[in-house]
Amino acid sequence: MSNLGVMINALSSSHPHFESIIKERLWGFPDNKVNRARFERIKIGTIAFLYFGHKHVKGIWAKCKVVEKFVNLKPVKYWVQKPTGYPLQIRLDF
Repeated sequence: MSNLGVMINALSSSHPHFESIIKERLWGFPDNKVNRARFERIKIGTIAFLYFGHKHVKGIWAKCKVVEKFVNLKPVKYWVQKPTGYPLQIRLDF
């Protein structure tokens, strides 16, 4: 299977979870059957496109590369709504 890239819906640049992308290049996904299958297909080096809204404009705002992927059950301080709710995590390089 070709690893063409992934689209990451980072919601909005004003969403509190977005700060983890800016400060730590970190994003996470809930652990469910669909996300787990997608997460398993992501490889180190995969191109990731960041889709989010910024100042009322939605679109792809960044092209990154996945440099790390891991499962983390510890809270992430930026994710105030669900600090442990997104354990399938990736780290990006812009």
